[in-house]
Amino acid sequence: MDFSLPEEYEMLRESARKFAETHIAPHAQQWDREANYPDAIIRKMGDQGFMGILVPQEYGGSGGTHTMFAIVLEEFARHDG
Repeated sequence: MDFSLPEEYEMLRESARKFAETHIAPHAQQWDREANYPDAIIRKMGDQGFMGILVPQEYGGSGGTHTMFAIVLEEFARHDG
């Protein structure tokens, strides 16, 4: 059985990983100490299309799959649970 992901999903994983390494990881400890998750990072996630993955395109989302959503969550959680 082949469990490899389609190229589109691997590209999404790489994009989410780079975003998390650049925008989340450097600040995660500070955010945890302050019990704060800044609005600015949420907006950046939205600008990159990470916030509306499961929302249909006709409503402004990405129209993605649950697998795509899980991939993004996994990469973000790697740096800040």
